[in-house]
Amino acid sequence: MKKRRPVKNWLRYRVDTLYSRGTAATVITLGIFTLLLAVIGMVILVTARLAPADEPGYNLLEGFWVGLLSAIGNGSIGGRESSWGFRILMLGMAFGSIFIGSFFISALTNGMVSRVNDLKKGRSIVVEDDHTIILGWSEQIFSVIAELLIANISRSKFCIVILANKSKEDMEEELHTKIAINGRARIVCRTGDPMDAADLKIVSLNTARNIIVLQSAGEYPDADTIKTVLAITNHPERRKEPFQIVAAIRNPRNYDIAKISGKKEAAWLITSDIIARVIAQTSLQPGLSVVYDDLFTFSGQEIYIKDIPNPLEMTFGQVLQASETDTVIGVLTVDQRIILNPPFDKTIAPGERLIVIASDDEPIKFIQDGLHIIQEEMIVHGKVAPMKSKEILILGWNWKGSKILHELDHYVPRGSEVTVLADHEKVATMIDRDCQDFTKLKVCYFSGDSDDRQILEGILFKTFDHVIILGYSDKLSAHRADAKTLVTLLHLRDIKETEELNFTVVSEMLDIQNYHLATVARADDYVVSDRISSLLLVQVAEDPDVKDIFEELLNPDSDEIYLKPVELYIRCGSAVNFHTVIEAASQRSEVAIGYRIAAQASDPSQHFGVVINPRKSEEVVYSSQDKIIVLAENNSN
Repeated sequence: MKKRRPVKNWLRYRVDTLYSRGTAATVITLGIFTLLLAVIGMVILVTARLAPADEPGYNLLEGFWVGLLSAIGNGSIGGRESSWGFRILMLGMAFGSIFIGSFFISALTNGMVSRVNDLKKGRSIVVEDDHTIILGWSEQIFSVIAELLIANISRSKFCIVILANKSKEDMEEELHTKIAINGRARIVCRTGDPMDAADLKIVSLNTARNIIVLQSAGEYPDADTIKTVLAITNHPERRKEPFQIVAAIRNPRNYDIAKISGKKEAAWLITSDIIARVIAQTSLQPGLSVVYDDLFTFSGQEIYIKDIPNPLEMTFGQVLQASETDTVIGVLTVDQRIILNPPFDKTIAPGERLIVIASDDEPIKFIQDGLHIIQEEMIVHGKVAPMKSKEILILGWNWKGSKILHELDHYVPRGSEVTVLADHEKVATMIDRDCQDFTKLKVCYFSGDSDDRQILEGILFKTFDHVIILGYSDKLSAHRADAKTLVTLLHLRDIKETEELNFTVVSEMLDIQNYHLATVARADDYVVSDRISSLLLVQVAEDPDVKDIFEELLNPDSDEIYLKPVELYIRCGSAVNFHTVIEAASQRSEVAIGYRIAAQASDPSQHFGVVINPRKSEEVVYSSQDKIIVLAENNSN
C-alpha cells in the first residue's frame, strides 16, 4: 500500500519547486493565484448577493473588481452596515492577500538579491562594440592592459573586456591597485571559463575589434590556449566576418596544430623562441634589450608600414636619407614579401610600401633633395676585430634554457663554452636531450644553488665574458624566482667589484614590478620575459601585419640588430649629424637606426643611453666607447 505523505511536506516541496524555477516563474504563479482568489470572491459576491446594506448587489464586473482589490490587499472588510456574510468573505480575502503578498514580496526580494549577486559575480552579458577582449588571467595581464591603454590613448572611447576564471571583485581590485586607467578608457571584468563556449557569449565576441588570449598558468598552457581559440573560431553563434585573434604558445612543436585551430583568424607567437633569442643576443651585446623594448612598446619608436609619399622613382639608398623623422629599414613588396635591408640600388616599385621606424603612424614627410648634409670627412672605414671564443656562465634554469643554448650556438664563434650552474633536477636531462647537435658551443653543467655566495665565488675563478641569470619559473612563483635572481645579482655585483672581474651580466626578470628593484644591482641588461611577450601580443593585436616583420627581425638567418663600435663608421670627438652615420653604415651594406652613448648606459632617465630613430640633422659628439645601432646581416662586417 502506498504510504500517504504529510501535507506539510508536500506543500513545502511544492513551494521549493516554485522558487527554484526563478523569479519570473514565481511572480507569474502568484499572479495566477491572485486572479483565482479574485474570481472566487466574485463568484461568492454575485451568487450569494453579498453587499453592504446601503448598496445594490454586484454584477460580474463589479464583483470581480471588489474581489481583485481584496485579493491584492486594498479592499474593505466592511462596517456595521455590512452583512456578516460580506464581512467574513472580505476577511478571508484579506488573509489570502496577506499570504500571496508575502510570497510575492519574498520572490521579488530574492530575485533582486540574486540579480545583484550575479552582477557581483560578473556573469551579466557585456553590451559593447569595437572593444578589445582579453581571455585568461596571469601576471602578464597588467603589461598587456598598460600597453593597450597607451596604444589607444587617442581614441575618444576605449573598452577592454576581461574573461577569466577569477572573481570579478578580485580582478577589479588588482587592476585598480596596479594600473592607472585614464578617464576615457573602461575595463569590464567578467568571471567565466575562456574555453567554454557558453561563457564566451558573455563578452560579446561578435562585436569585438580584437581578441588577445593569454597563456594559462596550468600544467599544459599550450593546450589551454589552443582549446580557447578553437572555442572562439567554432562558436555556434559566431559572426560571419573573421575574428582578429592573437595568442602565444611555448612549444614550437605545437605551432602547426595551433595554426589549424586558429584557421586564418589567429596570429600565433612562439614566446620561447622570441624570449630565448632576445636573451641570447642581449648577453653578447649589452644594451640590445633596451633597443628591443623601445621597438616593441607603443610609448617608444615603433615599426610601421607606410606608403611612399610621392610617385617618384627612388632607390632604397635614396629613401634612407629622404626623411628627417622616419628611419626606413625595409620594403613590403606588392606580393606582401618583407625585405629588411634590401640592396641599396633596389628601385622602389609602384605599389610597394616602406617599413619604417617612427614615433607615430603619420604619413612619411620627405625632405627636399639636397637639403641633407653628409659630412664626408667624418666617415671612416674601420675594421672589425676577429671574434674570439666566448666563455659564458648561465645561473639558474627554466623551460627556456635549452632554447637559449641553441640561440647562442648561432651567434658565438667556434670553441665557445657555456657553463650552467643551477639547482634544477631537469637540467642535465634537457641538455643531454636538446643540445647534441651544436657546432660551435660546448656545454657543461654543475648542480648547485645559483644564489649561494660560496658556490659563486668558487665557480667565478674562471674568467667568463658573459653571465646570464635565468629565473626558476618552473619551480617558483614569479616573485620568489625574481627574489632569487635579485640575490644572485647582488652577489655578482659585489664579487665583480671586489675581485676586479670583467664580465657582462644579463638577467631575466619574470615580473615587471621587480624591474625597478633590479636596477639597484646594476646588471648590464634586464630582459623581462612577460613584458616582451605582452608587448608583442599588443603590437600584433593592434596591427596583425607587423607580426611577420618582428619574426623576420628576430630570425637568425635574416638581417638583425647589432650594436657596433662607433669607430667603424665615423671619427670620434667632433659633432656629426645622423645623415653622415647613415651614409657610413650604407657603405657597409647596413642600415643605421640609432646609437648608444656609453656614458649614459647606467642611467634609466636617459633610456640607458639608447636613442632610436634620431632626427637626421641633429649633431652628436661620439666617444670611442659609444655604439652605432644597425640592421645588418651579421656582426663580422
